[in-house]
Amino acid sequence: MNVNQKISVDLVKYQKAMNFSAKKDVRYYLLGVCIQPCPIGGTMIVATDGHALGAFHDPKGQCDKEVILSLDKRDLTQYIKEGAVRATIERKEENQVEITLYCKDKCDPQYEIRKAWHNKDVIIDGRFPEWQRVVPSDLPETDQPLSNGVRVSNLDKFRFTKVASREGAGIRMYPTEDKGKGAILVFIDKEPDFVGVVMPTKWDQEEQNKGSWWFKVKKQETEEYMKKAA
Repeated sequence: MNVNQKISVDLVKYQKAMNFSAKKDVRYYLLGVCIQPCPIGGTMIVATDGHALGAFHDPKGQCDKEVILSLDKRDLTQYIKEGAVRATIERKEENQVEITLYCKDKCDPQYEIRKAWHNKDVIIDGRFPEWQRVVPSDLPETDQPLSNGVRVSNLDKFRFTKVASREGAGIRMYPTEDKGKGAILVFIDKEPDFVGVVMPTKWDQEEQNKGSWWFKVKKQETEEYMKKAA
């Protein structure tokens, strides 16, 4: 992020995207959230740990070129508690970043709450992966959500659950290849600006056998019924 470069970001979408950032990863550029210009207007707010990815469209966002941000989770929570819904982030000097909080989804002085100052650590210098390659360019051929027993880790389920915070919102997962070999495309009800991708996790033999006792019970019941009917 260059000096005097300014971006505008939806704080709630940024907070939800943080769930997909990497933790303690040597790939330091995955520790933050990437803000990129969107071809259809606004910006894209994206984060990934290389396994699961979450991307938001921010129609009112502003960004001239890619920036990777690493806002402190506690600071961000405090901003939102104060009623901030949007913020502008500007690198005023080489080592100083100014964050201006707004109570409306519009960067207008009349809606300004306050300013916050941070050092340059909130900006990660690096190149974000070309994440668009792993997101399908069109909807899967099937209109049926995932139902073939493909395993999705609890961590990934938790990430998507954090996005689906609105009452009644459901999570829909669609396979992009047969037999769960490819990426899984994820949509969240009532979150039209979100798209996610997750790679399925392999079941080990022990996990595959979990719950097998129930099928043994049903098999025995069936065998006994057939004997009585004979």
